Amino acid sequence: ARRSADHGVAAIAARPQSGALAKRVAAVTYRLLKWGHDRVPLGIRSVLGVLFMIGGVFGILPLLGFWMFPLGVALVALDIPWTRHKIHAWMDSLKAKAKS
Repeated sequence: ARRSADHGVAAIAARPQSGALAKRVAAVTYRLLKWGHDRVPLGIRSVLGVLFMIGGVFGILPLLGFWMFPLGVALVALDIPWTRHKIHAWMDSLKAKAKS
């Protein structure tokens, strides 16, 4: 018998570990973006973001991963005035998710 892909995803989402993992990922993502926003100077943040995106391309390697690409984009977006508010809103939601 063939299982539905939706059923498998729902089963994974129902696991208690997945909630804890989501909180941990949200917390780490928030801390990295907060650090980049508060401590890394304008311009250097964009360079760091580009390096993260390059590292994200090599996602099959152990230390580097696909997780680096969206964070790199977010770091670059913090330097662009018309995208900064969207990243701040995302950071607020990550902070709330990490604390829940």
